[in-house]
Amino acid sequence: MTPGALAGRGPADVPSTSGGRERGVGAMTRVRTAVTGSILAAAVGAAALAGAAAGAKAPVKRNLTASGTVIAYSAKTLTAPKGAVQIVLTNKSPTLRHSVALKGNGIRVRKGKVVGRNGVSRVTATLAPGRYTYYCTVGEHAALGMKGTLTVRR
Repeated sequence: MTPGALAGRGPADVPSTSGGRERGVGAMTRVRTAVTGSILAAAVGAAALAGAAAGAKAPVKRNLTASGTVIAYSAKTLTAPKGAVQIVLTNKSPTLRHSVALKGNGIRVRKGKVVGRNGVSRVTATLAPGRYTYYCTVGEHAALGMKGTLTVRR
């Protein structure tokens, strides 16, 4: 194939759909049309995916901290609207490891990772209205009071 053929200025020698070869400007036009159609289809698909992602709502975030040597969260109660909710725990304790988990109201237990100093543990769930319990999964921390209630409203 010559550079002139690629630019559409001369005959082309391209594979045909029947297994042989085609020559000429018409063959190159068919190849260019097929490539353009493929690029257009990919662009339309990408735009559709971007639109779907843009329509999806980010979870509502509720933040907690754990600090010092006290086994407790910074809040005993949280509220959120129904839908996607994310509880984010920042562990400011210099010595203790903590996490955040969520259970209740018929959902499967969700557990964030256990983290040390300055670590972040997250738990995300799509929630219906009702009451849920968030708690620390480390040792006896929940039994010692490191828990709270999340109320999801309509």
